[in-house]
Amino acid sequence: MNLIFKIMVISSIACAVPICAAVAQTGPNQLRASNLDAGANAAKVQVPSGDLSSYGTVIAPGVVWSKEATFEAGYDSNPDELFVQNRATAYGRVGGNSSLAFVRPDGSGATVISLRGTYLSLSDTDFAHNRGDADFAIDNSYALGKGVDFSFGGYFLYDALHLVESEQGGGYAKLAFTSKNFDAYARVRHQEIQYEGPVPQAQLFDPATLVFAANRNYDVRRTEETAGFIAYANTSLGFFADTGASQLDYFNQVNPSVLDRTADEYWVVGGVRFAVDKYFKADVGYRYNERDFQKASLSDYSNSYPDAHLVWFAARDLTISFDVTRILVEPITTFALAGDERTFDLRVRYQVNPKLSLIVDAHDRRTAQIGDTALYYEKAVSLFANYDYTDKIHFYGVAAQKHVEESFSGGQYDRTQLGLGTRVQF
Repeated sequence: MNLIFKIMVISSIACAVPICAAVAQTGPNQLRASNLDAGANAAKVQVPSGDLSSYGTVIAPGVVWSKEATFEAGYDSNPDELFVQNRATAYGRVGGNSSLAFVRPDGSGATVISLRGTYLSLSDTDFAHNRGDADFAIDNSYALGKGVDFSFGGYFLYDALHLVESEQGGGYAKLAFTSKNFDAYARVRHQEIQYEGPVPQAQLFDPATLVFAANRNYDVRRTEETAGFIAYANTSLGFFADTGASQLDYFNQVNPSVLDRTADEYWVVGGVRFAVDKYFKADVGYRYNERDFQKASLSDYSNSYPDAHLVWFAARDLTISFDVTRILVEPITTFALAGDERTFDLRVRYQVNPKLSLIVDAHDRRTAQIGDTALYYEKAVSLFANYDYTDKIHFYGVAAQKHVEESFSGGQYDRTQLGLGTRVQF
């Protein structure tokens, strides 16, 4: 059977210091770093199928070596998304990606090993001018029988693109079943992140609270189990459900007797999938989230919200999608226990011609810091254009604008990014 591509998000190619991963801060008491999900996405690999020569150099039967280099330059008005000291800068970015894939002759399985790295230079900033990241990932996917697939893998990422450096790693295993009218999966994964270096602008802290702002307070291990199904997905009316649980261990907290974020989390989402016709499909349901803190004196936190994913094939070359999500995320302020994040996201993809494609993405996000006073409102829009000069050479451009407000302090900032780049495959 053909294996499904695992495609990296296009915005990770276009962002110098990724807008999608960076976090805002009202002052020095907020974590300015990557997070577990952003790290896992950065380390994703692509599993080839079909004609292997289209992915790289075939060095032996079933073995293909792919290489890619990225070069980008542009302007960023606020690369670290700061409320203060948000100095604009020109930037240059160089990236490299190399993977070695071993594919079974019958196409029923593959193992992919990948190495990736980025070098980023900022010409005018009060913080580090030269930054980078590097990751190693391995992914395995095999067909066990008719409609049954098993995949597993792991990754390690060193991230020095952000002000707070981090080391991240994790692994997963997933079993999936696919049939004409019923698909299901079960997955377990483990992830860990450790933050490094001093607290940015530590001299501005009250000495009594400095210890709680130390970056290592946010170090966390997450073990997660999820399962879900969808029935009659290809008919006019289907049904779906997903449920999961995770165990969050904040293993480097300086004083857990005062502030302990360690918790168990549970969520469930269910609903219906309906298709008006072959041009419009929608998943519409409801989601419930709960985080139970292990410290008995802390109140558990829960929320619920509609959950939706709509796709409209408005024309042969035009696709419009809209998502509504509300999830619990990890905290980023000194005294927060967790984050409550609600997002509306609109994406438009237009294939202008066989070589030129455009993607417009806009989102509205509200993130509350549970247990702290910070409440962030974020609005962002971006345009990504890609031109396939040849099968191996691609030119792209990105224009992005973000506005963030923090309602308690009244602080706000803007970020504008303009960039041009090329990707070359070998």
